Amino acid sequence: MATRIVMWSSPRSASTALSRSFASREDAVIFDEPFYKYRLLSGGKCPNPELREKVVASKWPSNYDEVTQMITTDPMKDGASVIYFKAPVSNVLVEDACSDRVASWITKVKNVFLTRHPADVISSYEKYIHVDSPVDVGYPQQRFLYDEVRRLTGTPPPVFDTEDLLSHPRETLQSLCHVVNIPFLESMLSWKATPRETDFPGSEPWYETVNNSTGFHAAPKQRILSKEQQALVEKILPTYEYLIEHKIRPDV
Repeated sequence: MATRIVMWSSPRSASTALSRSFASREDAVIFDEPFYKYRLLSGGKCPNPELREKVVASKWPSNYDEVTQMITTDPMKDGASVIYFKAPVSNVLVEDACSDRVASWITKVKNVFLTRHPADVISSYEKYIHVDSPVDVGYPQQRFLYDEVRRLTGTPPPVFDTEDLLSHPRETLQSLCHVVNIPFLESMLSWKATPRETDFPGSEPWYETVNNSTGFHAAPKQRILSKEQQALVEKILPTYEYLIEHKIRPDV
């Protein structure tokens, strides 16, 4: 039976690099941001009108039921045994993260969480979209989803830290593969510097850096925050610290 992995990631958390890593496996199929079009149609923010039109015109799922059906039942390609969904929590509506609708499907997949310090997320995200509240960058949704998976399964779901992924990619990937019960492959440590057909429509401005990358690299800190942004970081920190308390540390 195929292994279906949903990576509930903070935005701007090297989550696309992690998708590239999984795409380097010959046994994997990647789905990029399945909730994105649904979020835009529900009033979500977009960097510009042209990109919004491109996403809305795409064949990406347009409602919640279509997204969850794809995640739980979409057929695998020949020879693939891993299906990987990159699901930024900023694309998840609050009401979808803490409702009975989650309970109807979320235990059918392996849920993994990737989080990052909110100062790093906000300083990067603001280059594209203004952040008005913690919901814009998905931290409340990530906490709700974590708690719901834990409640439904009786087991804390795995949490990984972007800093560990960038600083110790081999060890972090080995731990990630172990918790989802798939073999670690050396091919996951590098990839070709190119866009992918599986990238979500309108991804170009968001993926400029990863499209020119060939592996994981720790980026220099650029935490230049306004007073308003720093106040948002302070609001988010308790949620981030709650999640990071449960993270799986790489064996280094």
